[in-house]
Amino acid sequence: MELRQLAFFRTIAEEGSISAAARKLHLTQPPLSYQMKMLEEELGTPLFVRGPRRITLTEAGQVLYERAEGILHLSDLAVQETVRAGEEKTLHLGLAPSTVTMMAGVLKAVRKEHPQLRFSIHDGSTFQLRELLTNRVIEIAILRTPIQVSDFETRVLKKETLCAVGERELLGGKSSIRLFELSRLPLLFSKRYRALCVQAFEEAGLSCRIVCECDDSRTALSLAQAGIGVALLPASMIPDEKRAVSVPIADAALSTDILACWRGGPVSLALSALLEALC
Repeated sequence: MELRQLAFFRTIAEEGSISAAARKLHLTQPPLSYQMKMLEEELGTPLFVRGPRRITLTEAGQVLYERAEGILHLSDLAVQETVRAGEEKTLHLGLAPSTVTMMAGVLKAVRKEHPQLRFSIHDGSTFQLRELLTNRVIEIAILRTPIQVSDFETRVLKKETLCAVGERELLGGKSSIRLFELSRLPLLFSKRYRALCVQAFEEAGLSCRIVCECDDSRTALSLAQAGIGVALLPASMIPDEKRAVSVPIADAALSTDILACWRGGPVSLALSALLEALC
């Protein structure tokens, strides 16, 4: 028994004649009559009492009609749910912690334009996210430079300078600070920016006092706020609260880029929507 046969049978039962059902189904009568004959032979019982002007259901036909309603309804429901599930696209993306604030507005805009889109967000360091991207766990990562991503497509989203962050007592209420002054202070480095910062000191002929290195820039920020030392961090990470102050570095062009990074080749509709919003 096929769903198509059940649908034909239901229409005939409701229209009261094969000719009327054929018109409604946009079919000719012979194939419709043939399908009903095949259905009756399969079930081994008559389904219709054929009168001169109208056909009615036999007792077996009435039972089948009642069951057919439920079966066809479930079939329609399954189709609707399958289509809806296919329309609800999920984008797997990775966000470095320091990029979340910036990306929140982007994701909100994407959802407004594409309400069926869902996000599965993977948090992690730049290096962890690059690994997830390589292993195809995520489709796109929002990272911070410096990072080696030559194997991927990239787009620079924002460039930020690094600032010195620490307690007012450590930074002396300065409006800016020089590398020489920083070299005499206890420094807190995020491993993300360690090589970049150390290189700047070395090029200036200076050494620096690293008292702590952290995997996560947020840890360096918290330690700076606690007065343990001075952290060199992107300006956007500095909170509005005044537990610590930030000042620009006067004689070093230290900066980091926020970078969108994805694999080359065809992209999904979900990723295409995000890339469009990032333009």
